[in-house]
Formats: sequence, structure tokens, C-alpha cells
Amino acid sequence: MGVTGYAQEVVNLNQWYRLYLTFNTNMQQYYLNGTRIINSTNNDSRFTLHPDGVFFFATNTGDVNFENFDVAEIGMWNRQLSAEEIAEIESGR
Repeated sequence: MGVTGYAQEVVNLNQWYRLYLTFNTNMQQYYLNGTRIINSTNNDSRFTLHPDGVFFFATNTGDVNFENFDVAEIGMWNRQLSAEEIAEIESGR
């Protein structure tokens, strides 16, 4: 996360992390392993729903290398999850 400029947290190679992105029209929040690392009212347009579908780990510029990128699970809800709900998901891990 640190190298992206989105947050100061550093992730280590070959270690699994759980990243949660929650957003609505007024707020976006990022959680790393259940800890909120970003709380912003400046919504990033990359995290809006598009009428053509949902795109995960996609870029239209070709500037991202996904060769060493593993995803074990993706969950999607029809509303923004609360901090309590994120904590409940984490407690079940």
C-alpha cells in the first residue's frame, strides 16, 4: 500500500493480507487486515460501479504488472459495510 501513495502501510512479499474497500457516494474506506487505513470523502472514480459490470484488478492504461499477484477470495456486498461488520468478518478468519 505504501508504494501506491494511498496509505503508509507497507506489505511484505509472500505474506497474505486482507484488503477491504468500502464505498458509497459520500465515503470510501480501506481496511488492511481489519484495521482502517483510509477514511476519505474524496471518492476515487476508480471505485464507482459501472453499468457494464464490475472490473477487478483491471487497468485501461496497461501500466500494471499482475504476474506476481494472487487473489484467493473476493466478496461483494450490495451496500457499504460498517467497521463493526469488517471486524466481525475478521474475527471469523
